[in-house]
Amino acid sequence: MRSAVVITAYNRPEALSRPLRPISSGVYPDNVTLIISIDFGGTRRPEVLEIADAFEWKYGDKQIIRHKTHLGLQKQVFFAGSLASEYGSIIRLEDEYWISLMLYEYASNALEFYRDDPRIAAIALYNVWFNGIAREIFNPYLDAGDIYFMRSPWPHRQAFLSSQ
Repeated sequence: MRSAVVITAYNRPEALSRPLRPISSGVYPDNVTLIISIDFGGTRRPEVLEIADAFEWKYGDKQIIRHKTHLGLQKQVFFAGSLASEYGSIIRLEDEYWISLMLYEYASNALEFYRDDPRIAAIALYNVWFNGIAREIFNPYLDAGDIYFMRSPWPHRQAFLSSQ
């Protein structure tokens, strides 16, 4: 499975630089597409465009999408998710977050493991610390497993299959 990596960005140059540093040193198979999706406000900040243009992606193709209208976070998430139809699966990251060098391998393995389970909508690539619905600290049920399932995840870093 060759998931495309999609980074959604807005108008903060420093925030876009943050995930680009670790992904450039990550572990990837050959021919992984990187997509940097820049919301309209970011296209009016030349520094954001310069960072995206100058970033060297040595693992495959790099595509920069410059949106002509303001999408906002929710529509950026949906746009990125729709790219799974084209690429088969995506790993969606946001500007501003640090990521693991092993992110791609983890996400690919998780997508492969749950690919045929219709109950799974996405793979979260973050650890929840706060339950926004109950408005309290999130405490997962401790058992012998190393994963947990959520009905209402936050729309942060996620991986999607086209079927999800």
